[in-house]
Amino acid sequence: MKIKKLFKDLDVEIRGSKEIEITGISSHSQFVSPGSLFIAKKGKTFDGSDFIPKALEAGAHVILTDIYNPFLTHVVQVIAKDIATLEPLLAKRYYEDPAASLFMVGITGTNGKTTTAYLVQHLLGNCGLMGTIETIIGKQKLPAQLTTSDVITNYKILREMVDQKMEGAVMEVTSHALDQNRVKGITFDVGIFTNLSQDHLDYHGSMEIYQSAKMQLANQVKHLVINRGDSAWESLKGITYALEAPADFRATDIEESLDGTRFMVHHQNKTYPFETKLIGTYNIYNCLAAIAVGHLRGHRFSTLQKKLASFEGVPGRLERITNPKG
Repeated sequence: MKIKKLFKDLDVEIRGSKEIEITGISSHSQFVSPGSLFIAKKGKTFDGSDFIPKALEAGAHVILTDIYNPFLTHVVQVIAKDIATLEPLLAKRYYEDPAASLFMVGITGTNGKTTTAYLVQHLLGNCGLMGTIETIIGKQKLPAQLTTSDVITNYKILREMVDQKMEGAVMEVTSHALDQNRVKGITFDVGIFTNLSQDHLDYHGSMEIYQSAKMQLANQVKHLVINRGDSAWESLKGITYALEAPADFRATDIEESLDGTRFMVHHQNKTYPFETKLIGTYNIYNCLAAIAVGHLRGHRFSTLQKKLASFEGVPGRLERITNPKG
């Protein structure tokens, strides 16, 4: 993509040729490849401009920075005042807004994100996954670096999913990611809010700020799926799920064993029996959230029942290990 197209109508100054073609974008110098645009943004503990020499050594052709460097006349410099705000917009443009071609599901909350993400992916089918354990694109599985990757990586992965003809994507969305704009510009078809308890207070400082960070996801979502059993989400309106308490998707008659769990799901005055190999009452919440998304996507309850029963669980999460005694 030519930089004149990438930066069209943006408040920037381009020093050098606007016709130059870039082959990638990155805000991490170690990921720069020949022909790339390097985004020299400032972080809380670093200044991206310090890594410009390393990016140039790696082959960067264009530098996005907030201060013009007269000693770098051999490279195109794009000068902007607010690089942090530009970064997600540029990623969205460069990768041609891949989220718009996918059924996007974002999951936030203190607990349950990973299991719910795997459940949703399994129930929907032909769906990618981006989370704590790994990134799944078709048959390809890559170990995760962060629960929610940086914004450029997120758009790049979503583009790969689109190119591989995937129909949807499920993403774990952390409070850090929301606070740091790592999912900025992505419109989610569904946002799941699991629960909220004390966590990451070393980063956020208080429960109020932590909750506020989580709530940002609601501004990027078409449909909300909310754990009505958690008072933190009382102000949110959407599709609700709960155990026993009134909700759009309600679970009762829970029967647990070492082999799994059986329960009844109540929805619109009808009752549906479900079973899962997962154990623990908390996993029923995760199942309900996934069932709600599957139903919203248009799957029949009979299909969801079969798919949930066949779900084998999450790698490394309460996996069953058999031995000669069973």
